[in-house]
Amino acid sequence: MAIMLALLILKVNGQPKQLDTARDGFWFKWVKEKARKMKLPDMAACNDTFHMRLWGLGGVVLDCIDIYGSPDSDLRATISFYTEEQVPATEAPTYRAFSKKTNLPKGAALKIYGLLKADSIIDMPSEEKIKGWEQGLDGNEYLVEYSTPDIYACRSYWTPAAQKELREAKLILDCFEKLNTIPGIKQIAVSFDHEIPFESYWAGGMYVKIRWKETSAQRKKYKKERDLYRKSLHLN
Repeated sequence: MAIMLALLILKVNGQPKQLDTARDGFWFKWVKEKARKMKLPDMAACNDTFHMRLWGLGGVVLDCIDIYGSPDSDLRATISFYTEEQVPATEAPTYRAFSKKTNLPKGAALKIYGLLKADSIIDMPSEEKIKGWEQGLDGNEYLVEYSTPDIYACRSYWTPAAQKELREAKLILDCFEKLNTIPGIKQIAVSFDHEIPFESYWAGGMYVKIRWKETSAQRKKYKKERDLYRKSLHLN
């Protein structure tokens, strides 16, 4: 895969902002579109004093965590989840999605910031700038967005577990694993799963989750609801 560094200039409140999308810009486009679907702030255009968004694609409970504000006085954090309805091959797609953003307590925000500092995630360069970081087609991609009033960076890290003895890979894994131990995060993830209104839905990567334990009557109810939804939007 060709590696390139894209540097652009945005205007944020009339001020120049350096945009570092790294690599070929694929993941920058991906996070921008995902944020739009989830109704999250556009990190490249925001003017927060400090804002980081961490995406763990596969292998972690969370979808993305935002931490923003002033590290010296007012840090806030949220966790957001997103999924899309999947339907049987014999049916037309519904194109429905479900997402939820939850505010995390002040203590969690401070703990997240502490992890980012301790594991050097705030200042860690993207994978293409780390000597020895290999690429592959399958695996888990970890994404970190970083924004201040002056700069925006979208950094990607392909499958840190496959990077053998690289110090940076170990720090990325350590940070994301510890994020999942922050009190309340797993409970929020379980709650989101229970609230998903679809019979089958995207579960990250190429995975689809199906509610196998549903009764025949419940499955028929889901089917009827999908049919009515498509009919209301003329999707049949």
